[in-house]
Amino acid sequence: MRDKALTSTLILQALLKGSAFLLPLAPSLPSSRLAAADSPSSSSLRQQPEVTPELIKHTATLAQLHFDEDEIQNMIPRFQAFLSFVDRMQDVPDSAAVSAPDSMPTVQEVLRPDSPSIFPNQDAIFTNMAEQEDAFLRVPKVGEEDT
Repeated sequence: MRDKALTSTLILQALLKGSAFLLPLAPSLPSSRLAAADSPSSSSLRQQPEVTPELIKHTATLAQLHFDEDEIQNMIPRFQAFLSFVDRMQDVPDSAAVSAPDSMPTVQEVLRPDSPSIFPNQDAIFTNMAEQEDAFLRVPKVGEEDT
C-alpha cells in the first residue's frame, strides 16, 4: 500500500508541475491475484484515496509549487480521474505472462550488396544543375533563397 501511495504522490507532483512522467512497472501478480483482477468487483474492493485540498497543498509543497484556492479546487476532479485511471491500470494483467502468437510473420531484410558503382550518365547530373565550376557542382549556401 505504501508503494501505491508513493506512486500516487509522484504522479500528483508531476501533474502539479504539468510535466510528463513515467509510471514504474507494477510487480508481477501471483496467479490468485490475476484471477481476482479479472473479476469485475476487484477494483471496487480497493479503496480509492480521497483527493482533498489538503492533499493537493501537501503535494504542491513537496513539489515546491504554490497554487491559489481556485486552482486547487479545479485540480481535484482531474486528480480523482487520474487516480481512478491508475487504479484501473492495476487490474490489467501482466503482459509478460502472455505468450507471443506462434504465427508471427518473420521479418527479413532484403539488402543489395553495398558496392561502389559509377553513375553511367554523369552529364545528365551536370545539365540539371544551375551552376557548375569545372568538375564540381555549385550549390547555394544553407539558408539562401533561390530568386
